[in-house]
Amino acid sequence: MKVRVASVLLFSLVLLPLMAAPREQKLIFRASLGTAGIIYGSKLVQDLFEEHGGDMNRIVLALDAAAELALNRALHLTFGMENTLDYNASSNKYMHFYDYGFYVGIRFYPIPQRLSFSTEYILGQRVDFISIGTYDGMYSTPLGNGFRIGTELMLGYLTRRI
Repeated sequence: MKVRVASVLLFSLVLLPLMAAPREQKLIFRASLGTAGIIYGSKLVQDLFEEHGGDMNRIVLALDAAAELALNRALHLTFGMENTLDYNASSNKYMHFYDYGFYVGIRFYPIPQRLSFSTEYILGQRVDFISIGTYDGMYSTPLGNGFRIGTELMLGYLTRRI
């Protein structure tokens, strides 16, 4: 009896929402928290990692939050921000690199609410917090811009209807 009840609960709470047809929504909010692979182009940062990075603990966190305005089922206008924190520390020194940017663009859904392709214009900068003895301080890059090009496959999603 317990196995049957557990199976029904699993099916109704997990599998049914995944199989449900997506609702028509005009305004969609989404957010993700994860990690990132970072490649620094700056020779100075590369040298700092080469000299000091080996004996530090490293954590990379990435946060992306956005709002999408559905123009139709397949085309959405996006507004959002991304943050990446590259945290490197040991007992007596640290190197933290905080990168943030704000973006606007379009997102195309050939399979609505499941698969998307996006092109977004982004404006942002990086701020470095460094204390390694010979090189201490807070430094920031000038504002930079560029394009984000992405593909997303969403296996499940949580949205609020507005």
